[in-house]
Amino acid sequence: MSAFLILLFASNVNKGKDVQEQFNIVSEIYAGEGEQGAYDQAFGALRKKNKTTLTAEVENSAALPLERTFGGNIGNYRIYGNSVQNGTPSPTNPVEIQSVGDRTKNLFNPNDPNVIKTNCEMQIDGNNVIEKPNGDKQTALIYPLKLKKNTYYTVSGSFQMINSEEYNGGGSVWVRTSTTGGSDYVFGTHPTFEHPFSSEKVINDTFNSGSYETVYLWLYFQMGNNGEQKNGNSYGIYKNIQIEEGTTATAYEPYGYKVPVQVSGKNLFDIDGAVNENLIKNDDGTYTIWKNKENNDGRLSKRLSINIPAQTKITVSVDIVDYNGTYSLPFQIVCFPKDGGEEYIQFMLNEKHKTYSFSKEITRMTIYQESRMPVGTYTTFKNLQIELGETATAYEPYHAPVTTNIYLNEPLRKEGEKADYLDFKTGKVVRLDGTTETVELPELPAFEDYSKIEVLTTVSPSKIQAEYEGYTIK
Repeated sequence: MSAFLILLFASNVNKGKDVQEQFNIVSEIYAGEGEQGAYDQAFGALRKKNKTTLTAEVENSAALPLERTFGGNIGNYRIYGNSVQNGTPSPTNPVEIQSVGDRTKNLFNPNDPNVIKTNCEMQIDGNNVIEKPNGDKQTALIYPLKLKKNTYYTVSGSFQMINSEEYNGGGSVWVRTSTTGGSDYVFGTHPTFEHPFSSEKVINDTFNSGSYETVYLWLYFQMGNNGEQKNGNSYGIYKNIQIEEGTTATAYEPYGYKVPVQVSGKNLFDIDGAVNENLIKNDDGTYTIWKNKENNDGRLSKRLSINIPAQTKITVSVDIVDYNGTYSLPFQIVCFPKDGGEEYIQFMLNEKHKTYSFSKEITRMTIYQESRMPVGTYTTFKNLQIELGETATAYEPYHAPVTTNIYLNEPLRKEGEKADYLDFKTGKVVRLDGTTETVELPELPAFEDYSKIEVLTTVSPSKIQAEYEGYTIK
């Protein structure tokens, strides 16, 4: 295909025939001649000439597909709340109303209105608790905790004293059975910080709640010799305090609710993740699956984790570049259902795409070369794509899903026709009563040609909206 025809195609995308029809004709010509580079140029010309702002919306769904995306970032998005009650409540059988947003693992609420302030003032700065002595005595912030009995918990975070260089002192993080101290039971090893503690000290302690359902977290320190504070500017900072179930301290999450949002591309098959000694990635971007010895270890790619629900239609497409075998199937993909067994994706030499639907949920896949072929049999291919639906679309490389968490003080609720919603453009959550709160809303990426926004909460949103840079085909 000549450069002249490429330019002719690009210059006439808005004239005469429908652009999609023109594009299909040119695609067939390029596919027939195998000129992928020219095809890509024509497709790029089409997209560039017809670039525009697109919008998309879905109701009562966790996923919003965005067609013909141009890459970059999604310009604006809104996520609307929802509230559901699974079951019929009664005085003896209350049923919780659930909304969009799941509880984080952190049980420590720095803004707990029941905190006891002993000889100090308290300030909250983001995820930090600042404890400022207001006298010459020992100070403590004492937080009540509601826990399960006979359960392990881990306290983590860090502590730092500001303006403490000239003074002795010490501090501890305690989990105790009372608010008065003295001879009450102390859980765990209660990390203790000794002078000088101007550097940041790590907190990491595990305890078992035993027979108690209510205990108290003490954030305690003492300034100066015998509690004498000589510097009125001294104070302590407790950073990223987290109390979580289990015996291991994990990455910090703020207290409250989180809304995980994931953006993924249309190609579900991570071909690079399947590469091993049997599936080789070539310098020209093609891949070769070959049989290099007489057993299963010598003809199978690495297994990929992939989730395809039962009865879901998928379309698989591939371009076979070279095959030196005689078996009718140049290569196959074996699919492993969650509950055991095997299903197969099979291509004849001249086939480019096929649609499948599996009776069971698929969780893993692997590419393999036929066992009946001799050692040295190989198939070279490119543009392997697995996508949802019954239509084979233009090839798009696999994009690893990008997941970010949005943290909120309260979930996104819905009452009647009104709902809380997140608005990326303003950086706020708008509540049912019209009040707003500033929240940190992440930029969401947009992949080339297709992107899917998915809200991964227990309760799905009542609506998702998006505005993004894309292209038209008419």
